[in-house]
Amino acid sequence: MVTRRSLEPGNFFISKWKLHLSVVLATLCFSSLSSGSQCTPGNETEPLELIPNVTEITLEEGKDLKVICLTTGHGTRDISYIKWYKRNSTGRYNLTKPMVVRRSSCRVDREDLIINSASYGVQGSYICERKAPDGSVTSAKFNITFKDDKAPTIVVKPSSQKVTEMKDAINLTCSSIKGSPLQKLIWFHGYKDLENCSNKISCSLILKKPQYPYHNGKYACLAVHASGRESEVANVQVLVPPTISKTDTHAGDIMTIANSSGNARLKCIVTRSHPSPTFKWFLLVGNQWRENFTKISVTPQTSKPTKASTLVVPPPLSKQAVFSCRASNEAGYDEKSISVNWQESSSHSKTPSQVLVLAIVISCSVVLILLVLIVAYFYKRKMLEKYGPYLQTNLLFEFDSNLTVHEQSHKMPYDPKWEFPRENLFMIEPIGKGAFGEVWFAKAKGILEFKAKTSSMSATRKKRFSRMFSFRSVYSNIEVVNETELSKVAVKTLKDHATQAEYKDLASELKILIHIGEHQNIVNLLGACSRSGKLCVILEYCSYGDLSSFLRDKRSIFQPSWKRVEDSFSSVFTHFDLANFTYQIARGMDFLASKKVCIY
Repeated sequence: MVTRRSLEPGNFFISKWKLHLSVVLATLCFSSLSSGSQCTPGNETEPLELIPNVTEITLEEGKDLKVICLTTGHGTRDISYIKWYKRNSTGRYNLTKPMVVRRSSCRVDREDLIINSASYGVQGSYICERKAPDGSVTSAKFNITFKDDKAPTIVVKPSSQKVTEMKDAINLTCSSIKGSPLQKLIWFHGYKDLENCSNKISCSLILKKPQYPYHNGKYACLAVHASGRESEVANVQVLVPPTISKTDTHAGDIMTIANSSGNARLKCIVTRSHPSPTFKWFLLVGNQWRENFTKISVTPQTSKPTKASTLVVPPPLSKQAVFSCRASNEAGYDEKSISVNWQESSSHSKTPSQVLVLAIVISCSVVLILLVLIVAYFYKRKMLEKYGPYLQTNLLFEFDSNLTVHEQSHKMPYDPKWEFPRENLFMIEPIGKGAFGEVWFAKAKGILEFKAKTSSMSATRKKRFSRMFSFRSVYSNIEVVNETELSKVAVKTLKDHATQAEYKDLASELKILIHIGEHQNIVNLLGACSRSGKLCVILEYCSYGDLSSFLRDKRSIFQPSWKRVEDSFSSVFTHFDLANFTYQIARGMDFLASKKVCIY
């Protein structure tokens, strides 16, 4: 009985006694032949035995192998035979010398399989078969796997293939010619794994009834080996016969030209085809179709593949003419016919079809305008329902002195006197942004004449300070202008993808700025745009930027002095300036604290 054991290179003879037994049996048989002794009858049903007795053998490159196929039965009448066969991906064939050596005694009862200097081609399934005089067949087999450390080399056949959609089948084979044992052979199309063959030297891919464009393109075979990977590509073109839509823009297959002097434009459009087809036009003359005709132009004037073709027919060839359009490619063709009729027209009034088209266009335009207005109405209503509660005028609100401004900002009312006309605000460029908000540099027309900051119920009057403690004229070049002039402002708004929570935060910030009012040492609110668009909070523009960056830039001109030589900061910066900045910061923070605003 053949047991399932694997044999590594160099250990082919597992048990020495079996080798000695085969040698002894062979010697006795040769001795009996030489002495002319008669062979005794034996049992014809004795099984075959392989020495070494294995089912799997792994061979490395250049190694040798010898496997004995032996039957122990002997007889004198009918001689049975033993043969070695090999089966691989291409089929089964007999093995002959020098690969096979026969040794016999009275009959062929032993055949040796000998492999010298193994190479990649030895791998496969080997079968030893014995046919008895009564016709019965017994066999024993084992597999040889070739092992090397080289990167795999594969061949894809065919390298290119053309198949007709829903008719032919895609049939590709990927075979390894170097690199063993392979771990996997995988077929890919795009990023999709189509076939996965493990521990095989060949892998076939068969796809029935392919469709365009899903099965069209490149198919890659990937060989995975312990020492590396290798891939080869096969190009598959799925052919689709052309399909022609209606040959013109008119209904049916009859085209009527009301004005007998007008040209007939026949369009032949292919809705589906791969590859793109070539077109031919035919004119019916008598009972025959003629391809060559004069005074008729074809667009485009080329024989190259395209998706559409136009035939321009001058008036009139006759009262009636019949044309045929044929589109064809490798997969087949399609053709359509159309009849053209010319009619006399006494006036240039519109035809019924033109009137119908015009009526349809006008109706569609009216419907579209109504749809736009309805969508705009409901969108505005939705925005009002969504964001309106955060900017309502609540006259019953009373400020709770025990809570900070932030803690009750969502309940605070919005004073509509701060609403600035959006059409007077011109956004120029972004100067800062965060995760959900943006700060824009903008210009506002008439913002300095905007009286909200002095008329608002919650605003405070502007406080004046002595010039010895104020350098506002240094920082600001804002002058009193009339309502037609543009002023520089900063606008804080939200990004397009901002959520309702971000809108609520910005609305709360706006209401807090309205509540605390104006102060010389804080960035003051100038106005807001909350209607018909994104929420915009308009603030004073700080032309020198933030204080931290400003102070860093003045390191090079800093002088440890308590005197100022000039009012400009462009050439000198002293201790006096730092002290003044500190004083103004403290004044601003003191003001915010008095309004119960959290400072962070």
